[in-house]
Amino acid sequence: MKDPRIQPLLAAATKFDRVSKGFTPLPVTADLVLELDAPGSAYDAMLHIYGKTSRTIAFQKTSQGWKWIGEQETHEGPGVYTDAHGVPLHEEIAVTYNTSPVDGHELNQIDVEYSGDDPRLGPNFRKLTLADVAPFLKAWDEAKK
Repeated sequence: MKDPRIQPLLAAATKFDRVSKGFTPLPVTADLVLELDAPGSAYDAMLHIYGKTSRTIAFQKTSQGWKWIGEQETHEGPGVYTDAHGVPLHEEIAVTYNTSPVDGHELNQIDVEYSGDDPRLGPNFRKLTLADVAPFLKAWDEAKK
């Protein structure tokens, strides 16, 4: 996270109100992968950050530098469910917000998705809000401490 090559990207990622969009602060230390100049993609760079949560952050190159255009942060829960192929997976809540077409999510709208079988969050891919998932994210975070 301290690599000087990604500092301009991290600076761009902090220029919008992260908290109101449902994102946690960027970590100080984490594993990451940087994609640059992905041919045919809707972004010029993407950071994949693996820490307490997993996130992908998309950027466009402009004449003024890097511009944040979208992000998805995924929180892993304690529950395990079996997917349609019989594979056991941890439940997850993903928060996505894009200002440019990156991955098919609606633009300029907070999108919250749950994958798992907790009936309190409904069936997979039910439309949820940050308020719906806030108590779960808090409990999952506390359980990891």
